[in-house]
Amino acid sequence: MPDSLCRLTVASCTDDAHRAVDLALPADVSVGELVPQIVDLVHRDGTQEPGLDWVLSKLGEPPMTESESLNDNDVRDGDLLILTTTEPAPAEWSPCDPCHAVAADRTTAPRMLPAIACVLLGGCGAAALAWPAAGVAMSSRIVVGACLAVAAGVGAVVIPRLRGDPLICVTLSMITVLYAGATGFLTVRTSTAVAGLLLASATIFAVAILLLRVTTSGRTCLTAIATLAVLVSATAAAAVSWRLQLSAGGAMVVGLSLATLGFTPRLAMAFTGITPDTAPNVRRCHQTLTGLVAGSSAAAALGAIAVVVAEVCDAGSALRGTSFIAIVALVLLLRVRTHVDATRRASLAGAGVLCLLAGFAAAAVAAPAHAHVASVLAVSMGAAALGGIVRPTVSPIALRTVEVIECVAIAAVIPMACWVGGIYGWARGMNLI
Repeated sequence: MPDSLCRLTVASCTDDAHRAVDLALPADVSVGELVPQIVDLVHRDGTQEPGLDWVLSKLGEPPMTESESLNDNDVRDGDLLILTTTEPAPAEWSPCDPCHAVAADRTTAPRMLPAIACVLLGGCGAAALAWPAAGVAMSSRIVVGACLAVAAGVGAVVIPRLRGDPLICVTLSMITVLYAGATGFLTVRTSTAVAGLLLASATIFAVAILLLRVTTSGRTCLTAIATLAVLVSATAAAAVSWRLQLSAGGAMVVGLSLATLGFTPRLAMAFTGITPDTAPNVRRCHQTLTGLVAGSSAAAALGAIAVVVAEVCDAGSALRGTSFIAIVALVLLLRVRTHVDATRRASLAGAGVLCLLAGFAAAAVAAPAHAHVASVLAVSMGAAALGGIVRPTVSPIALRTVEVIECVAIAAVIPMACWVGGIYGWARGMNLI
């Protein structure tokens, strides 16, 4: 069967030699089956390199399809075929590879978990260091606290520059602040805790500002800590000077915090020195604003909780504390809608919810007979909070109503603070009329 054979010339051009061989090949066999035999015939001396991919092609045309025969590739008698090599393709992952699928589906441990554990353990250590104990030398505690604060501060500056991980900087900065505050609290040798709180908050503020200058990360966290510390420090200074009660001090913290919360945008712009020509400072300004909002919200929540604790402990005056903390919670929750940043919204909402929890707990403790009312109110407010998930359409009239309620709540904070702080009783005792 002469048509079953195809007589042609196969030329092989390599770096070492140029060969041409006349062959008679079966025309109905696939090219892939013929190539190994053609390579053996052309390179009988075994000079071909192993591991190469050999292909046949016509002169000036792409390689032939190996699954097709010579007839299918339109090869005729007398044609000249070129035998060349191609580099093997690099290995690639296949989407259906089981190993690849399992490796891609594995869950990685959250990076925040070790940082949170480190901060919590550091906070426990700082609290244990500052815990009052009779008959224990304070000098050794002060030295230990100062050494730990300095070591953590040096680590917050040096380690992130070597590792390039901002999370390490934030974690060590918080450890530095905690032990600096504990050391400041121990330094005051008085029987009252307010003086120690004053020096501790002042130390925390100074250390936080210093870390803001020397570190490259954690601006939001350090700004929040500095804001909280300066508000507590101002209140503690007033408490030391005028011997304020816990309820009066808490009311003062709330007043200062809400006032700061209203001026946070201007304060952020002033602290960062942002102008219309300094666009690169926009990110720093947003971080500073977030820190100011978070610190002010936390201070307001702590002050309101201090008020309600003091009022509950004083029999017969729980109504003032629960009313005051309810007003503060309402103000904080209504301020959430004025911010678009998720962190700022979460800070305000978290502080407001914390105030509500403390208020419901105080109401249940002070008035056990009406605990069912507090329970119903708590569930109702929790159901109302689901509106943030549903995102219902709100009419302009409803929005205007919310704005009016916010203004009334803000205006009610000062009279309520004077009530729980004892200003009205003090003025009544002066017999001005």
